[in-house]
Amino acid sequence: MRVALAVLDSFSVNGLAITTARPARAGAVAGHRFVLPWLRRAATVAGLVLSAACGESPTEGGGGVETPVVAAVVVSPGALQLVAGESRTLTAVVTGLDGRPVDGAHTTWISSDPSVARVDHSGGLMALRAGTAVIAAVSGGKRGEAEVVVSNTPPNNTVATVEIVGTALTVDPGKTLRLTAVVKASDGTVLQRPVTWSTSNESKAWVTWDGVVYGHAGGEAIITATVEGRTGTARVTVTEWRDYPLIRAQENALPYLVSADTALYDEHGARYDRTVEIVGGRFRLSTVSQRYEQELTLRVTDLYYWKMGDEYVPGWAQSRTETLRDAGIAGWSDYGTFKYTSTMIGGHEFYGSYNPQNDLYIIQKIGGQGSLRTFVFDN
Repeated sequence: MRVALAVLDSFSVNGLAITTARPARAGAVAGHRFVLPWLRRAATVAGLVLSAACGESPTEGGGGVETPVVAAVVVSPGALQLVAGESRTLTAVVTGLDGRPVDGAHTTWISSDPSVARVDHSGGLMALRAGTAVIAAVSGGKRGEAEVVVSNTPPNNTVATVEIVGTALTVDPGKTLRLTAVVKASDGTVLQRPVTWSTSNESKAWVTWDGVVYGHAGGEAIITATVEGRTGTARVTVTEWRDYPLIRAQENALPYLVSADTALYDEHGARYDRTVEIVGGRFRLSTVSQRYEQELTLRVTDLYYWKMGDEYVPGWAQSRTETLRDAGIAGWSDYGTFKYTSTMIGGHEFYGSYNPQNDLYIIQKIGGQGSLRTFVFDN
């Protein structure tokens, strides 16, 4: 059928001018524009090409709603190893031809084997049984995939146990104890993981970030090592009594002259001088009750004199060893030391003090003249 074209008219598609003709044959509806099918297709294609050349994003669809063209879909993470019963959340990034994310793009999630791994509409993944499944995210005709391998037992890189080990689990007050956490997988493989340390009772013992325990006072504390949700514990005992064996005396620890104030005579009337020297011993201090116990080893030397006229001339000497013990309640002094009193040497009253910071132990006579004795204990 021939169509007679009459008056030409124009319109545009995406800014491209298109010429149309009004049919002149009889019976045609007045004002109706007629565009040949090949001309309409050419106009549409030309409009798309022109839009792309001008930097505009091509769209598809109709009815006045523009839908961006999807170029790619990327699923993250792209590969997973899960244990049956574990869950994860996948994400899908939809990008257009310009490489930028497409806002509001609709994504459909699909599992190649829902019996192995199931995925919901938002990317929520659940591992069900051992096997392999491919999870796909589909949008705008494009798809991205992630491979999921499900096992019934944890893989070797998953923490299964945490065990605390140490040379001993007993520590003295003021002393330290180093603990180590051994982290293992289910097959026994030792793993290297960061460890978080904590204590159940800081008043008894506290622990540093690297597993060093500090004894504070007599009692017990539970030390916990936590690694990726798994925990290991150890019960640490802080001794109530702390022992300080005497290892040496300071230079000013001279023998004490008992007869410095009063001349001594034996039952036969012979005059002598007596010196007392502390040559060993130990000191115990309770961190709970502040009770002390001490045991001192003394070397007692008696120097006898000959009487020649009105003068006494040194004659002979004899020595012996004595062990003296004392106990009581110590109190804090104004100088940050434990202090106590004792009357155990030659009937003279002495006081003792112990400085926990430098392990110095002092015995000094109260009143009168008495040399200062300072001792160092084995810390």
